Amino acid sequence: MSRGCLMTAGDSTLMTIEWALLLSYDIVMMTFMLIPAFRAYKQNGMSQVSRAMYKDGITYCIYLIAVSLANLLVGLVLSPDYFDIMLITGRSVRAILACRVILHIREVGESKSNKGESYYVFRDDVRFIGLK
Repeated sequence: MSRGCLMTAGDSTLMTIEWALLLSYDIVMMTFMLIPAFRAYKQNGMSQVSRAMYKDGITYCIYLIAVSLANLLVGLVLSPDYFDIMLITGRSVRAILACRVILHIREVGESKSNKGESYYVFRDDVRFIGLK
């Protein structure tokens, strides 16, 4: 039974550099989210869907920066034995938070409190066919 790819040997410097690059990417992504959010906030023209998107998006970025910073610190301070744990945790947190943001935006878009606002209507009739 195959268990996947695990790092068994090598230099931890490369993993630390990768996590530093991911941290810088997360910071740039948050900056690109903050700029339009601040502009929309100044103009007071945000719908509830836009407000939820910016709020959840910025919160998502803050959590990603925290996870990336934790990965970087583990790479710099602790033993390389912890790389697998942090790698799996980091990927899981990213996936869970992304799903949470999407589900919350959908919930806000479908809520009854959006009467009078333009909001997105999500399709409920989409079906997927399983491959055999």
